[in-house]
Amino acid sequence: MQSFLERYIFFSCFLLFSSLQAAWMPPVDVSDPGGEASYPQIAVDPAGNATAVWTSSVGPDYIIQASTKPLGGSWQTKPDALSNTGTFSIFPHIAFDATGNATAVWFAAVGLNKSIQASFKPSGGSWQATPDTVASGLDIDAIEIQIAVDPAGNATAVWATSGVIQASTKPFRGHWQTTPDNISSTNAGRPQITVDLAGNTTAVWLELIGSNYFVQTSTKPFGGHWQATPDTLADTGPYSDYNFPQVAVNSAGDVTVVWQNSTGLNGIIQASTKPFGGTWQATPDKLSAPGQNAFYPVVAADGTTNETIAAWQRYDGTSNIIQASSKPFGGTWQNTPDNLSVSGQNSTAPQISMDAAGNATVVWPMGDSTYIIQASSKPSDGSWQGIPDTLSTLPTESFNPHVATDSFGDVTIAVWDGLEGSNAVIQAADKIYTPKVPTHFSGKLKKWRHGKLRWLLKTYWKPSQSRDITSYRIYKGSKLVDIISPDAKLQFTDHLKMRGSTKKYKISAVNSQNQESAKTKLKIKD
Repeated sequence: MQSFLERYIFFSCFLLFSSLQAAWMPPVDVSDPGGEASYPQIAVDPAGNATAVWTSSVGPDYIIQASTKPLGGSWQTKPDALSNTGTFSIFPHIAFDATGNATAVWFAAVGLNKSIQASFKPSGGSWQATPDTVASGLDIDAIEIQIAVDPAGNATAVWATSGVIQASTKPFRGHWQTTPDNISSTNAGRPQITVDLAGNTTAVWLELIGSNYFVQTSTKPFGGHWQATPDTLADTGPYSDYNFPQVAVNSAGDVTVVWQNSTGLNGIIQASTKPFGGTWQATPDKLSAPGQNAFYPVVAADGTTNETIAAWQRYDGTSNIIQASSKPFGGTWQNTPDNLSVSGQNSTAPQISMDAAGNATVVWPMGDSTYIIQASSKPSDGSWQGIPDTLSTLPTESFNPHVATDSFGDVTIAVWDGLEGSNAVIQAADKIYTPKVPTHFSGKLKKWRHGKLRWLLKTYWKPSQSRDITSYRIYKGSKLVDIISPDAKLQFTDHLKMRGSTKKYKISAVNSQNQESAKTKLKIKD
């Protein structure tokens, strides 16, 4: 396991890049036309390859389908079927490990027989032919299944059945445990799960204690067991009706849980953090302002600066808006939340994603009778954009967005349900970031006596940190003088009349969308 931690420490140090320029691409259909597809989820592996999963109708059956889009490529033409025909399979979730292996879980029913099924796809390979059965039982709750995968590929699923939160773990290349663990009492629901870089897993859920619901949590250390007695995250103030818990962990192993709480009059968003190896804070933080209802919180944490960001929906007296608050590592939540959406447009149910450097994106549906998908982004060293982007296009009605970002911050992808006439399809939009400039663009001059040509220039550079690079462009002044493949030797040679001509040379990087980085000037080494 130590090798994975060493790998991630190096990986995190490599990711200290600043804010990025990017633009959303037009949406595309990912699922087959003519069917009924819904409830998409998406994950992006560390190499920037994305996989979306969803529920799709095939004749009388509902099955789980998946489609993959390599970094810089296109969605596969024909989606893969993960579940078997003859089943009612819905609500999939997906996660990647550090080397790009994917695991998906979902709810499946055949008549009265209910189960949780799973499928594994190795990096660069295919989904397994027959899904695994993780658990079965008459009272499995279809909508409350979650999965987390640690860097080494060990997967853990949680779900609710008969009011009990259960969990099952599958070691990398191993099998799901025969008997699931019961990690809660008998009046629990809404489980969520996360795992840190060392493989320590944390689950949260709602537990009915007396006449009110509270947030409870349990941790399973890598190679160990779930704690015997869950922790209860309670507020000593007037708030006593908890809902919608969400959880995230940063690269330092600090876990943050957010939830909605209520006095019966207004809902507010609260949060509690447990430092790695420590205990939960005694009094939760209040993130949203009192006086108007706040709902549906989500939370994400990054991998290098250890910033945590929460977002939620709040009524502002006119309409529902999306708000967000951030907390730096070792600091406190900001005093006044940021407004991400525009007042008067009725924006609801946000989803959030962050890359390892702290660049964040929040997506949500907006509208009253006609819905579109909007998004707002915040660079790691900046502020939320002033006007949100619109990702979907009318007349397509769009719902249920989900968003994911690769660790290096090369691409962010959002997926959602799109209603096109009588057909329901899965749509996706990519946010492609302008490539990072190549580094160490330097050269050496040698005397060259050949007619009027007096100098020989040889230049070299290191690759752009962006993975989606199709070429490097060499300029002399404003004139493009060479295009070099990233697979070729990264060098350029030219003959000059005057030594001072070297000041005119610049280089840029270009990606698969023909987006060009800024140009960097040549430096001469004596």
